Amino acid sequence: MPVTARQILEAAEELADGEREVDWRNAASRAYYAAFHRCRQLVVEERLPLGEGAPAHVAVIDALVENLNPGPLKRLGFMLRGCRDRRADADYEIDASFSRQVGRSVVTDCRRILTEADRV
Repeated sequence: MPVTARQILEAAEELADGEREVDWRNAASRAYYAAFHRCRQLVVEERLPLGEGAPAHVAVIDALVENLNPGPLKRLGFMLRGCRDRRADADYEIDASFSRQVGRSVVTDCRRILTEADRV
């Protein structure tokens, strides 16, 4: 059965309440992917062009931040980029500490992305 971006975000919210650093890292990662999938859906709904040859995550962000887009789409792109950067820290910088606060901030920002995307 398919899942929704909202369901992925709900799982991330549960992880953010965990007691271990791995939970907070996974919360950030799952929250980012919830926001990414919702933004990818928004790009399709808005018929925004996706760049050829760019990785999917970069292509979605770039499609949202293009100069001709209205403010809400551009803002979503910049927010998604910030969440992607912190998700990369959570997933790839495993020798550096990752705090609960950072994990929760990614979840909060991604919740905002989903809410704003639904208003576009």
